[in-house]
Amino acid sequence: MGFVFSNLVLILLSAAGFALLLFFSMKFLPLLKGEGRCNTFSEQMKSLLDGLGQPVYVADPNSYELLFVNKAIEDAFGEDILDKKCYEVLQGFESPCPFCTNQAIFGEHTGDTLIWEHRNRVNNRWYQCIDKAIKWPDGRFVRFELAIDIEAQKHLEEEYKSLVNNLPIGLYRNTPGPTGQFIMANKAIAKMFGYNDPKEFMKASTASLYQNPEERAAFSEKLLRLGSIVSEELSLKKKDGTPFFGAVTAKVIRQENGEIQYFDGLVQDISRQKLAELELRKAKDEILQANQKLKAEIVRANELAVRATAASEAKSAFLANMSHEIRTPMNAIIGMVEILLDTGLDDEQAEYAQIVMNSAESLLNLLNDILDLSKIEAEKIELEEIDFDLRLTLESLADLFIKRAADKDLELVLITEPDVPALVRGDPGRLRQVLNNLLNNAIKFTEKGEVVLHVSLVSEDENQARINFNVRDTGIGISKEKQAALFEPFTQADTSTTRKFGGTGLGLAISKRLVELMGGNLEVESRLGNGSSFSFKIPMYKQRTGSKPGKKTRLDTLKGIKVLVVDDNRTNRLWLSLLLESWKAMHDEVPDGKTALDFLFRSQKAGQPYDIVIMDAQMPEMDGIELASRIRAEECLSGIPLVMLTSFGARGDASALAKAGFDAYLTKPVKKQVLFDCLTTVIGTHAAKTDSNREPGDFEKPEKSMLTRHSLEEKKKHAFRILLAEDNRTNQIVALRMLEKLGYSADVVENGQQAVDKVKTEKYDLVFMDCQMPGMDGYEATRAIRRLDRGATSSKVPIVAMTAYAMEGDREKCIESGMDDYLAKPIRGAGLEKMLKKWGAKEIPTHENAGKGPERRENSIKEDNAAGTNENTKILFDEEALLDRLQGDRFLAGQVMTAFLGDAPNLVEQLKAALSDGNKDETHRLAHSLKGAAANVGAEHLREKALEIEKAAEPGIDLDSIKSDLIHKIDDLSKILSEIESSPKVRSLTGAEKS
Repeated sequence: MGFVFSNLVLILLSAAGFALLLFFSMKFLPLLKGEGRCNTFSEQMKSLLDGLGQPVYVADPNSYELLFVNKAIEDAFGEDILDKKCYEVLQGFESPCPFCTNQAIFGEHTGDTLIWEHRNRVNNRWYQCIDKAIKWPDGRFVRFELAIDIEAQKHLEEEYKSLVNNLPIGLYRNTPGPTGQFIMANKAIAKMFGYNDPKEFMKASTASLYQNPEERAAFSEKLLRLGSIVSEELSLKKKDGTPFFGAVTAKVIRQENGEIQYFDGLVQDISRQKLAELELRKAKDEILQANQKLKAEIVRANELAVRATAASEAKSAFLANMSHEIRTPMNAIIGMVEILLDTGLDDEQAEYAQIVMNSAESLLNLLNDILDLSKIEAEKIELEEIDFDLRLTLESLADLFIKRAADKDLELVLITEPDVPALVRGDPGRLRQVLNNLLNNAIKFTEKGEVVLHVSLVSEDENQARINFNVRDTGIGISKEKQAALFEPFTQADTSTTRKFGGTGLGLAISKRLVELMGGNLEVESRLGNGSSFSFKIPMYKQRTGSKPGKKTRLDTLKGIKVLVVDDNRTNRLWLSLLLESWKAMHDEVPDGKTALDFLFRSQKAGQPYDIVIMDAQMPEMDGIELASRIRAEECLSGIPLVMLTSFGARGDASALAKAGFDAYLTKPVKKQVLFDCLTTVIGTHAAKTDSNREPGDFEKPEKSMLTRHSLEEKKKHAFRILLAEDNRTNQIVALRMLEKLGYSADVVENGQQAVDKVKTEKYDLVFMDCQMPGMDGYEATRAIRRLDRGATSSKVPIVAMTAYAMEGDREKCIESGMDDYLAKPIRGAGLEKMLKKWGAKEIPTHENAGKGPERRENSIKEDNAAGTNENTKILFDEEALLDRLQGDRFLAGQVMTAFLGDAPNLVEQLKAALSDGNKDETHRLAHSLKGAAANVGAEHLREKALEIEKAAEPGIDLDSIKSDLIHKIDDLSKILSEIESSPKVRSLTGAEKS
């Protein structure tokens, strides 16, 4: 019930509800005053007013006596209060308060309702009072009041006012109209406009706050039209007239009937922003004026810039031209000296020729250094990111320095720790350049002792490895004073006028900058007279292609084998120990021959003999040959396989070492894979497993000739199968003879279909594929072979394109067809050897390179294999180019030229017939074939003419419209062929002069 009566307040707040309450009150309240007034209905009325929960009373406006109070009044102000003064009991005043005789409900306003709020002094609570004058039964007007407790509402209002007043943004509410008045404002807006408090601000009219009445009118119109305006920037003014800018956001608040009730809005002072904008605009104007004043200077500066650009371009052009002009004669000098050294020279002549060779190479190296330094300083050098085998790169690099180290009687040691990943991504060329420079300096500045390249793993994660490269020597060392400037261009530690070691001082400067580009820092540690150590750590990405399982038996060949290492050099022993540990071989190491013999005898007596002995050639007191002789002289030791490691070996040493009792010899620094192959071959796979029944000295030595690195390499070459797909007979002869000179052989087919058939039935390690062939060309043949690869379990065969085309689009065409690399015609021996090394190294898988596949085609194909392409010169026959291509072999050059002169006329006739028949594709193919053959033999003028015909037969060109012109060109081909055949150089080469 209490809940129902409490909610009656909501009804009473409406005019109808209050009128209903007054009706009942006027009719029944008087009955509560008299004798016997408590009839049933009046009791119900009193119960209704008591249950209302809000104070209700009636007071006489003249005597101020309380005529009626409900229970809420009694609970709040006491029970015995009837007939007492209302202002005393209810208000706590000593005299009548203004509410009792309020003229708003008496006099001419009698009958009106007055609603007002006040804080009661007796109980200190806020009430909303609803008053109305009603007529009492005796005819007088009395005051009827319903007081609603709004204490909680007032608390909320106070919190709301506090929140609004403390906001840093100005808030307001104002009435509509031309002279709208404020009905709410917070402290922020009052302060913003220069008023002391919100009440003072609210007395101002809205119109007085604008600088421009028109701006206010436009703002009001827009507000009424849109309903809201966000961040309108207006020109306002403060109480004292000070102008400022404000960002105003306002919204129209409407009544239910749609009429505008008031406007709510907020204001932000943006004077500072506006001032900043004005200052910026002013600054821009000043800059514009300054620019105008400096116009002449700018024009002059532009002229100077144009001159500087021209000078820079001239410098670049000069540098490029100088490079070309120097390289051209240098290449000719080096090439001709190479040929000269292969002829029958006496010792003195050979010495002079070698001096010329060394000098030319030094000049070429100097040129390369200058160009590299200029590129680095111009920030135009870019590093490649390609897949490569780090171990093979390091081993091939070490090969370059074997002879130089041996000539100075130095130990050259390469240590690549087993945990260093082999398959990485980066720039192998630039890495080799840095290490080449460091090794070259180390050997140059070391008179005795050793030079060590030590590669170790610093840290790694799933994708990347940080690898440390260290080159140390036992040379002259570098003082602290010299180290500071060591990496500056044209600076050397040895700066005396009679320098002993030579050099430009560019190498270390270039190396340091290259290392920095690779993400590392080249550092040096050295003391004068105590050697030097150069090191750098660089990050290298690992290749995503993981190692594949397989050939486990081959990998475990050396597992459990017992090896004795004999070497007086501690670094060499360390390196060999690391390798043997990685192959799970048992081993001991000793520093001299006497200790080695003691170890061998003790192991035999213990019934645990060594399976193989690896020894150095030069050792104090007892060298390697003497130690071998002593071992072979002992019956119990004579069957142990012996492997010699020597600082420098040459062909012919094998027979001498075989007589001394050695099974194999290798040149230091030994490649890891070469040593592995050597040991497994010498021991034999059957000896790799421990045989408990084997008697001491009972070895099954393979009956083979002395093993050397040359024989191991040749063995691989013989096992390496090559397929050559080429339709032109001249090109076939050139390619086959070049392969033979490099130690390889090949099967030959004349078109793409034959190539596909061969690959179907036989296993090849590499395919050289001509692109333009009759029937099925090289592209289609490659696609067919790649379709065969899909069902194969083994890795696909690498295919290298051989074509006279060398444009970027042609390389991409090779990639799309499935080829792996690109070799441009005319083919040169160096380019062919590079391809064979790149794709032909059939390494026996070890832990690092097991399952290693070819490098990604996308990277390989982009390498510049067009080194052999001749410039468009009108040379009838370039004998030097042909001999250079065939490594100076005149007899082979004569065979090639004879074959060409026999085939070329037929090609010309076929070409003429194809053109006459309108066969565009055949015309294009035959012209291309003739062009390639002419390029291979150095017939430059003929190649140019064939190229013109080939281009004329390309897609999109109307062959019929130029047929007559092409026939004349073909006739020119016949004339050029006749001139070539009658040329004295050709007749001399082919032997026609003698006939």
